[in-house]
Amino acid sequence: KSDLSSRVYYDRQRARGKTHTQAILRLARQRVNVIHAMIRTGAFYEPRSLDLAA
Repeated sequence: KSDLSSRVYYDRQRARGKTHTQAILRLARQRVNVIHAMIRTGAFYEPRSLDLAA
């Protein structure tokens, strides 16, 4: 299953001049932070609404 917010984040990183690997690693780090926060707070994943203008 694809996550549109991940694609938008990846594309934004590529537009900022990051290589494919750098963009993937930044996305992975973002996901790790989200998972850690979920474990710490006991919350379930709730995707944020996309702000495509950012």
